[in-house]
Amino acid sequence: MNWSRLVKASVFVVSAAVITLTSPPVREAEAANVQLRWGIDYPGNDIALHRGVSMGYCQQLCVNNGSCAVFTYDTRNRWCFLKYRAGYTDHVSYAVSGLVYR
Repeated sequence: MNWSRLVKASVFVVSAAVITLTSPPVREAEAANVQLRWGIDYPGNDIALHRGVSMGYCQQLCVNNGSCAVFTYDTRNRWCFLKYRAGYTDHVSYAVSGLVYR
């Protein structure tokens, strides 16, 4: 039996477990101050689009993304647009936007 390979494999498994256990925790949406604006869209400045998600999950995605300052949630289609800044506003009855203050 080649003990050298067995020891290396064991070290790798232990190292992977340590990395998983020491990764930073995901911030909860409540940790940031989020101001919701009903019927408001902030067109443009998108950094990501997530389809088929809830508004709460959309908010969580934005809070957990350090580049996200604003999200707009399309309640009709369940689409979540993450944005790096607000820009100008548009009145859209089925949109809910959230401004994230860290």
